[in-house]
Parts: sequence; C-alpha cells; structure tokens
Amino acid sequence: MRSRSPYYLFFFAAIPVLLILQNPQVSGSLRGFSFAIIKPFLVSADMIQNLFVSGREGAGHFWKTFHDQSKMEARLNELESKVVLVKELERENERLKKLLAFKNTLAGKKIAARVIGWDATPWRKTMILDKGSKDGLKKEMAVVVAEGVVGRILEVGPVTARVILLLDPEARVGTITEQSRAQGIVAGDGSPKLHMEYLTLDSGVVVEETVITSGVGGIFPKGLRIGTIESISRDPDGLHLAAYIRPFVSFSKLEEVICLESSQAK
Repeated sequence: MRSRSPYYLFFFAAIPVLLILQNPQVSGSLRGFSFAIIKPFLVSADMIQNLFVSGREGAGHFWKTFHDQSKMEARLNELESKVVLVKELERENERLKKLLAFKNTLAGKKIAARVIGWDATPWRKTMILDKGSKDGLKKEMAVVVAEGVVGRILEVGPVTARVILLLDPEARVGTITEQSRAQGIVAGDGSPKLHMEYLTLDSGVVVEETVITSGVGGIFPKGLRIGTIESISRDPDGLHLAAYIRPFVSFSKLEEVICLESSQAK
C-alpha cells in the first residue's frame, strides 16, 4: 500500500510558502502560479474542515433527536396510561350508576361493597368484600347485583366479609318459576350452571322459563332473579324433576355488590 506521508509533508510545508506569498515584493505571476499549485490542498483542507463541522453538528442533532424521542415516548406512554384510566373510570361509573338504580328498588337496609378477593381453592366458591361488621355487614345477609342473586355472607370480620356464591354446593336458595309457579330449591354444583331440585312431576316447568327467589327461608327477598331453565330431566329416584339453570349473574366478573339485611342476619 502506497504511503500518504509525502502529501501530508507537502501540506504542512505549504504553510510557510503561503506566508511568503503574502509579501508584496513577490510578483503577481509567481503568486498566481504558486496558488494554482497549492489550491487542491487548500480545497481539501476546507472540505475536511466542513466535513468535521457538519459531522459534529449532525452528531449533536442526532443525540438531541434521540433524547427528544425518548421524552416523547415517555410522554406518549403517560398519555396512554391516562386514557386507560379514564376509560376504566367511565366503565366503573356506568356499573355504579346501574347498581345504584337497582339499589333504590330494594327495601330494607342495603350496603354496597367491593369485591377484593376470591377463594383460591377449587372446591369452594367464595369471595371477599372490602367491608365488615364496622360497616354494618352481618352473617347471612343476602348479596345481590342488578342481574340477580350472587350469594350470602358466610363470615364477617371487622373490615372484611366472606361471601359464599350461589355456585357453591353448600349455597341453597328457595325458588319459584316465574310462569308456571313451580317451587324448588336451587343449589350450585361447582360448575358455571345451577341445579334446581324437588320439582314435582306435574309442575309444568318448561325450558327458557325464568327462575326467581321464592322468599322462603328468610334470607333472600321474594322476586330476585336467578336464571333461565336450560334443560329438564327426572331425578334418579324418578319422583321429581330437576332442571339445569343458566344464571343471569356473571360470577367471574363481579366487582361491586349490594348486601341486604334479612330476618336471619346476625
């Protein structure tokens, strides 16, 4: 590879020549000839300087743009978070308005509460509320939402309460079909469906009939919605009919509920 050192030496050697050419005693023709020789080197030096300045300015613009982009991305994330929060508040507001409208249709003492936890065991269907005895909650209070019956309060602490859902096998409620007026007991079996038992063979119940609370037992007021009959069959003993019910309440989506004081609350 050919060495470039002679060009650099020539470039630095041209500096004193330039100084000499500034002398007025040097003829114009000699000065012009000399400038013609060293002009390419002067142009190269100027180009190198311009490239250096442009590169420095370009680097400055790059880092400024990079910094500004990071700030803009952070601001965008902040705005997106605020949009999500606003939408969530709007959804919550709609739920609470609906719950309040339903609450005003109920008689007796009513206490609204939020769902803050769920039972982790697969064989129990319970949830935890953010209110307890200090807020007026009592054991055996009915728990409902606008869609229908949720369950009843199983245990009460000072600031929290545990609710057994209607889906739990130990949760039972007296019911009546809305059209045929057939009475029975609705219980959970751990699945998303409910099971209505002790229907008489001549009850006249039909599929798609609505099931509501009968008021028998004293915990749940009469007329609260349970669900819709999906199928009907005979019990194994052949003496009664049984029906599977599709509940109106979406239990896995519960966030706020209303607790109703009953005659059995204590």
